[in-house]
Amino acid sequence: MEWFDVTNNKRFVPGGVDQEFKEGNVYKVTIHFRSKLGYEFVEEEAMIATINGREAAVEYVTYGDFAGISYTFEALKHLHDMERINKVSPTCTAAGKQTYYHCKSCDKYYEDAAATKQIKDLASWGNVAALGHVESDLRTNSTHHFKVCTRCYKEIDGSKATHSGGTATCMTPAKCKDCGAAYGKLADHNLATDVWGFIDASGHAHMCLTQGCYYRSKTVPHRSSGPATDDKDEVCLDCGYVITLSKNHTHAALEGYRSDSESHWHICGCGEVMDKNVHTDADGDNKCDVCSYLISEDVSGGTDDSDDGNDENDNDNDNNNDNAYIVWIVIGGVLVLGAVAAVVAVILLKKKKKKE
Repeated sequence: MEWFDVTNNKRFVPGGVDQEFKEGNVYKVTIHFRSKLGYEFVEEEAMIATINGREAAVEYVTYGDFAGISYTFEALKHLHDMERINKVSPTCTAAGKQTYYHCKSCDKYYEDAAATKQIKDLASWGNVAALGHVESDLRTNSTHHFKVCTRCYKEIDGSKATHSGGTATCMTPAKCKDCGAAYGKLADHNLATDVWGFIDASGHAHMCLTQGCYYRSKTVPHRSSGPATDDKDEVCLDCGYVITLSKNHTHAALEGYRSDSESHWHICGCGEVMDKNVHTDADGDNKCDVCSYLISEDVSGGTDDSDDGNDENDNDNDNNNDNAYIVWIVIGGVLVLGAVAAVVAVILLKKKKKKE
């Protein structure tokens, strides 16, 4: 079988390089036959053939034991059976692809549904590069800090790290040196074991040095120095608290300062306040120059609720509440008496008017 492009007067190989049927061109295909030994083809006879629904010109030639049939026809337009391949949008990590079309009958690819522009290399055509991640600021949880993509919300590879640095206290956890997030557990109380920060009639205890923390250790009972005399107090051998005053008692300051947000002072073992003065900060380090009270970070705290010998606070609170109740009872009584006096005065005035 051989093909010939009649329109362009050249040999034609269907499916070859740049060898495609073109609409409107005339093509001729010739099929050659050879008879068996001892046979010859009969003379030419009229033949009719149809190609692509149209009648084709048929030429039948015989010469001995050879014969040839040629069909000449005009190429018709290919009717595509198109399917749309929708666009694939790119993501942060995967590339995308533009919309294109595929003809299911000829298995070719086109940029448009009308098949006006064929795609020769589909693998390299219409590719859209991956978008890449958009990094967020540092995000945190209880143990780590990391970054995420603000587009797909996935964690950025290599951005995750464990919190580190900072110093915890009994009031606040440590703060990460990289992200500033609070993390970890609270530290143990930092008790001032060189001074008895809490002293009352029931005993003495060590106080926590952390600013704003009012935790104290379990209260230890006083150890008596012996009965008081005319010139010698009965004092605690451990903290100096005056258990019983002597007749000729002289105030003497116990070791260490007591302080609040405004001032500091010494106390005598008998409870007398001594040398009370306001805080000063001449060097601007936010600490009192005398007692080292941390002025800029004064915060209120609470006593630990555990069973640690702090029942004295509860008793003080109960006493304060009892005192408050007494005050209100007194005020109520005064108000009642005032009301009764007013009623009596009105009655007397009415009687006086009747006599007049």
